[in-house]
Amino acid sequence: MKRVILGAAAAVAAAAAAVAVPSVAGATGSGGDSIAIQQTADYNLSGLSLDLGLQVRCSGNGMLTGSVTGNVTQDPPETPSPVSFSAGNSLVVCDGKSHAVGLTVDGAGFDDGKATATVMLTNPYTLKVTTVTAQITIQAH
Repeated sequence: MKRVILGAAAAVAAAAAAVAVPSVAGATGSGGDSIAIQQTADYNLSGLSLDLGLQVRCSGNGMLTGSVTGNVTQDPPETPSPVSFSAGNSLVVCDGKSHAVGLTVDGAGFDDGKATATVMLTNPYTLKVTTVTAQITIQAH
């Protein structure tokens, strides 16, 4: 009987941990640079602006900022437009630590559903570019 209860408790704890941790897709480049894209992004109700959540690590001593650029594409049936494309840019401190970064991309025709996000980090210390592409889900907020 104790094994059944402990097994059930472990399953509940594992399920809770899975819910509490957001899903991300990421890539690690040379020098410890990395990017992780949150699985969900949200757009304004007009569909003209989309916010991506990122975790970015850029190696360096903190004196320079790196550049994070990205784009998102979305195809029918998620959007009535043939293809939506957007591009955005944000800065990140290059100090070797992971930082939460918001990347707003402007475009037209986003709607709820699946999309593809590509994000690139340019490190000013190494001049290396780290790129990650991930499937995301867009939601209105």
